[in-house]
Amino acid sequence: MFERLWGSGSPVEGAAPGYGGDALGDLKSTILQLLASGLKDEVIARRVGMSSRTFRRHLAALMHELGAGSRFQAGVRAAHLGLVG
Repeated sequence: MFERLWGSGSPVEGAAPGYGGDALGDLKSTILQLLASGLKDEVIARRVGMSSRTFRRHLAALMHELGAGSRFQAGVRAAHLGLVG
C-alpha cells in the first residue's frame, strides 16, 4: 500500500522547512525585547508559546549570533546594535 501511495505522490513546490517569511526575525526581536524587560526564561517561553527548553536553545543561538557569553552581554550588544529600545 505504501509503495502505491508513494508512487502517486508529488513534491510540494516552494515549501521550505523552518520559519516562513520573517517570522524568525520577529521571534528574535520579541525574545530580545522580553529579555530586556528582565523577565525570567520560563515567563518568556510561556509568552512566546514554546517550552523552556526550546526557548533556551533560541537564547543560546541568539547569544552565539551576538557573540555574547552571557545574557547581560547579549543585552548590551543588542542595545548597541539598536535591536532593543
